[in-house]
Formats: sequence, structure tokens, C-alpha cells
Amino acid sequence: MDFVPLLLMTALVKKVVDFIKYATSGDVNAMVTQIVAWATGIGLAFLAAQSDWADQIMVNNAPLSALNAWSLVLVGVNIASLAGFGWDAVKAFDDKNSAVVPDLLAHPTRNLNHEPVVGPPQT
Repeated sequence: MDFVPLLLMTALVKKVVDFIKYATSGDVNAMVTQIVAWATGIGLAFLAAQSDWADQIMVNNAPLSALNAWSLVLVGVNIASLAGFGWDAVKAFDDKNSAVVPDLLAHPTRNLNHEPVVGPPQT
């Protein structure tokens, strides 16, 4: 059995479980961020499938250009999930917060370290 599909499916399962956790906790920013990541991955998979290099990009011994729409959706969400999984790993080992990025949606009650903001916002 090929290792890459298992890795991609594992990352997808992790990100789906994370999304469910975000939804149940009401973390709208995290939910929107994950949806944007998946949509971007799907869009890029469709874009790549139409490129001049699509015949050279192989997915399970088939060129990307030969995949149907549902296969491209699966490729897109898998790639986005793997990227998210990798980013989670970077954040887990980043003890200096050098990988901190702002939230996709403005969140007036948290700073970049996701700590509650006390008092009025600084200008």
C-alpha cells in the first residue's frame, strides 16, 4: 500500500475533527480559516489540472489532467489539510511564537498570542 494517500487521508481526518471542534466551541475564525484553506486547495487543484504541467503531475499513477471533478476536490482538500497539519506541527514546536500570524477575521478580544486583551485597545 502506498504511504502518501494514507498520510493525506490522515491529515484530512485530523483537520475535519479540528473543524468539528471549532464548530462546537464557536470559534468562527478557525472555522472560516479552515473553509478558506479547503476552498483554496480545491481551486488550486482545478487550476493545476488545466495547466500545461497537468500531464506531468501524477496522482496515483494518473495525470492530474485525467482526474474527474470529485477527484480534484479530494486532491484539493487533502493538500490543504496536509498544509494545515504541517502548520500545526510548526506551531507546536514554536516556543518563541515566531510563527504567529493574525487571525483571518478580526477578533477584538484576543491578541496574536491568543491571550485575552485587557482594557481598551492600544492605538
